[in-house]
Amino acid sequence: MGMAVFLGATSCGNGDGGAAPDWFLRYNGPDWFPRYGGEVNGDDALLYGTLELQGRCLYVTPGPGERYLPIFPRDSSFSPATGRLVVLGKTFHVGQQFRSGGSGRYGVELERLNLITQPDPSCSTTHVWIVGAVN
Repeated sequence: MGMAVFLGATSCGNGDGGAAPDWFLRYNGPDWFPRYGGEVNGDDALLYGTLELQGRCLYVTPGPGERYLPIFPRDSSFSPATGRLVVLGKTFHVGQQFRSGGSGRYGVELERLNLITQPDPSCSTTHVWIVGAVN
């Protein structure tokens, strides 16, 4: 069973307005794969659990009844067909353990996170995790 520790939320920003070019979105996966445009920071807290794909939503599930919608750095990619996730140069697969530094928030308003791609509207955003360092 995994455990999540929250120390705070981050507001991610960058100087380019958070816009990603069309080629970037085509190369790095489906539009529903959420990514933020800000600086990567993995020093705030730790989340670990199993990567689970439910419909068009990729979650980290630390234990029964717990799930977090991870928001990934801009250079991350995900293939729903293969279940392959690449984040910060490391490869993971659906069903595998995923461990991430970063920060989380309950009931976050996504428009405050400067996302360059939004999660699918069917995804639960009650518990959101901003992915920083991974291992």
